[in-house]
Amino acid sequence: AFTIAEPGRYVVTSDITNVSTVITINADRVELDLDGHVLTSTSTSLPVIKVQSQSHVRIHSGVLRGGREGVNARTSSDTQLDGLQIIDPAGNGIEFWDSSGISVRNCVIRDAGAAGIEIDSALALPTGALIDNLITAPGTDGIHSHNSTGLSLSGNTIQNAGAAGMSFESSAFNLRRGNLIETAAREGVRLGLSALMRVSSNVIRK
Repeated sequence: AFTIAEPGRYVVTSDITNVSTVITINADRVELDLDGHVLTSTSTSLPVIKVQSQSHVRIHSGVLRGGREGVNARTSSDTQLDGLQIIDPAGNGIEFWDSSGISVRNCVIRDAGAAGIEIDSALALPTGALIDNLITAPGTDGIHSHNSTGLSLSGNTIQNAGAAGMSFESSAFNLRRGNLIETAAREGVRLGLSALMRVSSNVIRK
């Protein structure tokens, strides 16, 4: 396992397999470039990459396989994920908890045991954007958000969701457009206890 404890740019130079979390980020202002490599965790209880209480972290350009989540970010701000492939996590593909300034772009999440992307907060903090992501065969919702404000979703494709394509609870000021949801076991888009929403120009099939 590796821990990043200082700000800076870090580049992965080979594939890595570990029985627990592969990389833990314990510093602000970190760029982690996976450079096309595969990080694999054989654990079903720990994430492949963990970000704990940090700000201005960017992770991009590689494959995360296994683990409980591909990326788990808690009490963090301005976390950017782009160009990642997240394959076969036991739980959520990506999980944000009590985090703000979320950005997930051009990521592929396949065969998550639970939600493709899970955003949850006790403090109504999550803000940010989910743009041009592909989520296939999540065990539950493609995207699930609880207590979010100012979250924008556009150009996402969700296929074969085990529950709802997108599910939003206690959320407000969300803008969603141009998303494609194909074959959800439950609702295409589910809104619970939410207000001040805009939902436009989406396609829902089956």
